[in-house]
Amino acid sequence: MSVFCLQAKPTTVEILEGIDKDIQILEDYSVKYQRQMKAVVGRLLLYSILLYLMAGVVVYSWYLPEQLMGRLVLGLPFLLFPLLVWILRKVLILFFARRTEKNNFKLEDLKAQKRKILEDVMETETYKNAKLILERFDPESKKKTDFDSTPVGPQMTPKPGQELRHRNVVPQTPPASVNSASGAAARPPLASGPAYPGRSSHSAPGGPPERNLLAIAAQQSLMRKFVTPGTPIPGVGLHPPGPPLARPVLPRERGVLDRLIEYLVGDGPQNRLALVCQQCLSHNGMALKEEFEYVAFRCAYCYFLNPARKTRPQAPRLPETAGEPKLPCDLNSSSCAAEEDKQSDSGD
Repeated sequence: MSVFCLQAKPTTVEILEGIDKDIQILEDYSVKYQRQMKAVVGRLLLYSILLYLMAGVVVYSWYLPEQLMGRLVLGLPFLLFPLLVWILRKVLILFFARRTEKNNFKLEDLKAQKRKILEDVMETETYKNAKLILERFDPESKKKTDFDSTPVGPQMTPKPGQELRHRNVVPQTPPASVNSASGAAARPPLASGPAYPGRSSHSAPGGPPERNLLAIAAQQSLMRKFVTPGTPIPGVGLHPPGPPLARPVLPRERGVLDRLIEYLVGDGPQNRLALVCQQCLSHNGMALKEEFEYVAFRCAYCYFLNPARKTRPQAPRLPETAGEPKLPCDLNSSSCAAEEDKQSDSGD
């Protein structure tokens, strides 16, 4: 009979349900303690201020003595009363803080116990039961696994009106001198495209070369819209990755030290001008005001070469002085001979 009187061992679901109830109760207690502390401290301050003002008015109106010593003795409680209220406020805050701390300790123990049970569920329960238990008692882990299973980058599907249109170009019929049977055997049929009456249903596999180039250019321009600067274009190996920005983009959020250094040096967003591409109007960094007019850069988005607005002025050449050494010249040259004649004439 003693065997039947024994209670059945609680299941994992029942244990987790009990832990969840205790956690909910403790969380409600924490919120309740915070509200009680604010209410009690607020009432204490309100009643103390009202009592202090009423006592001051009554004493000043009816019980104020004429002697100085009596006034000092009567004013002593008014000096000690604020200190007493402050000490009482600190005691109440400490009392509720201790209760909240004990409650938090119990709450952390229950959460650790629940976490340990959920970790053991995968080993003790079947896959179906473990999945149901985790979905019910640990939804955060399920959301995390779902987030990890989803791809990081969203699929870039073209919007309506942005998809490329491919035309099936049908070339003209070949001359009549070519044998139709041999031409039909040499040219493979098109995989797709309607057959029009009066025209041949065969064409070259790639179509005209100029139309292929136009299709490739359109595809590259469409793919560049979704690509950040400096990243290679997938599927296109003819073009290298985009060049880096001509000037770096300053961070939006800067610390106090960075702002102080920028103020002392004279740098910062307020002292820079944006480099905007003339073709695609894209932002390519910020240049200093002194070098903005003389910067030539290549756009990191459309690869367009933006020339400088002005040519940097060059320093003038220094005049030659009389004391500079002259280069040796060839004795057989006519110039050296003419110089020697001039020197001899001047000597005479």
